[in-house]
Amino acid sequence: MFVSGSLVMAQGKSEAEINQIKQALFAPSQKGLDVDTLSEQEIPYANLVQDGSRGYVLKNASGQTIRTLFDTDGDGQLDQWGFFKDGVEVYRDIDTDKDKTSDQMRWFNSAGTRWGVDANKDGVIDYWKVISPEEVSEEVTIALTTRDWNRFARLAISADDVKALQAGGELTQKLNAKAESIRQGFQQSLQSIPVSENAQWGQFWALRPAAIPVGNNRELNVYYNTYALINDGDASTQIQLGSLVKIGDAWKVVDAPRLYSADAITSIFTGGTNEMSGLQQDIEIEEMSRQIESLEESIKSTSKEQRTEIYNKIAELRIKTAYLFFTKHKDTENRDKWLHDLADFMYTAVTVDSYPGIEKMISMSKTLKEGNNPEVAAYMQFRAIEAAYHHSQSLGNAPADSYTKYVGDLEQLVKDFSNTQTAAMVQLNLVSEYEMSAQLEKAREAAQTLIKNYPSSRIAEKAAGVMRRIDSNGKPFLFPFQGHSTTGSAVDINQYKGKIILLYFWASWSDIDGAQAAAMKKILSLYERDGLSIIGINLDNSQEEMAAYVKKYDIKWPQIFEEGGQESRPAVYAGINMPPFFILINKEGNVVNNHLILPEDADRAIFSLIRGE
Repeated sequence: MFVSGSLVMAQGKSEAEINQIKQALFAPSQKGLDVDTLSEQEIPYANLVQDGSRGYVLKNASGQTIRTLFDTDGDGQLDQWGFFKDGVEVYRDIDTDKDKTSDQMRWFNSAGTRWGVDANKDGVIDYWKVISPEEVSEEVTIALTTRDWNRFARLAISADDVKALQAGGELTQKLNAKAESIRQGFQQSLQSIPVSENAQWGQFWALRPAAIPVGNNRELNVYYNTYALINDGDASTQIQLGSLVKIGDAWKVVDAPRLYSADAITSIFTGGTNEMSGLQQDIEIEEMSRQIESLEESIKSTSKEQRTEIYNKIAELRIKTAYLFFTKHKDTENRDKWLHDLADFMYTAVTVDSYPGIEKMISMSKTLKEGNNPEVAAYMQFRAIEAAYHHSQSLGNAPADSYTKYVGDLEQLVKDFSNTQTAAMVQLNLVSEYEMSAQLEKAREAAQTLIKNYPSSRIAEKAAGVMRRIDSNGKPFLFPFQGHSTTGSAVDINQYKGKIILLYFWASWSDIDGAQAAAMKKILSLYERDGLSIIGINLDNSQEEMAAYVKKYDIKWPQIFEEGGQESRPAVYAGINMPPFFILINKEGNVVNNHLILPEDADRAIFSLIRGE
């Protein structure tokens, strides 16, 4: 289809080149996807670039990716087609059997997690390999609005599913009965649920899932009862989806949907109804959630001076919702989640719009502590301290005074909320603050306290890593830094003896504009002749994120990646809390500087080492 090695330029394109771009601008196999495309007027300014042996990338005039067309196994035939929204891949068609027709469909990033299979290549998904409960509720909504039994059947438990679950005699009988009657139930749903063809999915609702033991160390993951909100013009309809059960990586419905009623659907997994005790409770939460969403949306169009009242209303609604979970559902988990989110919300309001909410946060923290909820109280206090520090800086207060108060407030929090996870996290932050200000004895003391009070925890391991690093000057620091590069080749720091080694802890999200990449390239060009080798230790959450960055900025030095991001094994071993961070090792294999924060710090340290200073 495409000329090998060609680069279609933005201007002066031939008719053949224009046709190549048009052919690359194919449509996804599935409908209803929000992906970027090109208009007729934009096509002449788009670029179709060959991506090595992988295939081709179609970009618009501003350089943003629109489509990718890849040959993933090197057989000379395209087998993967990617679709993008705002430069991010949201959907992919895949041909696994080489007949030039996609048979697998995957959703990514903001589009969700679904993974469907079209076994007979008719353009219709036959079954889901992966689908979340939220996406199940959306698919049920579409099945209702389109009156499509086949679409619903892909979500419904079948006799084969029941057999695969091996749930035991009595439960298997109940599940088989559900599987046999669910088609008839769906037909009744179409008669009883008043939704038009223009209705759209709005929200999924459920209490926490449950794990049900079924013998031989096996368990079923289920939701006892679930709900969905369908928006139809100005009206909203709430439906009961009933029970969901997880089969492999896909969730399936056990019941046909029905219009919400005061009587919950009886769950076959419990022999009774779910924990919810009435219609009004759900409607209250749904209504408050809609009010919060509407108020948050209105912030954008409201002047900064008038936003305080909106923030107050949102905070009040969030508090009411949190305690509705607790008082009517006895659900402390969701209560604490809403209060935790409230702390984040108020922190953002203070730092972005100077919302006068710091005293309210401190007052709420006190009330929560008195109410025997120290964990959330500590987090609310922590966010209040951070908000106050940022607000003080925005007022132009003396930086040294603001910082001293900030550290003092954090130290007081650790004392007031000992034995909470928030206090442990804050104390780990204080270890870094002490190290930053060269208070190494205080850093060691705080780290030792964490190790003593939180044994066998990740925080204790990180504290031990900080101590290991700050005591490493003049000693080898080699053990954990082995791994595989983006090309799959082995990377082992022990193979670099006789070289100056710069361990570079980094993440793509900490270098959005590529400034660090440019600085590191310059450092390597300056000192490589003097024996410098850079070893990157990536702290991204996925290897794909790392690989995209390495490719974008043409990084040549080797990279080590392990799962876990900032909590990965290398980061924990070295006590690294935030990238970028550098450790410099001399040709003898000993650490000469264990606390370099910026590329320019690394540059000066390397220069001094080479000069023998």
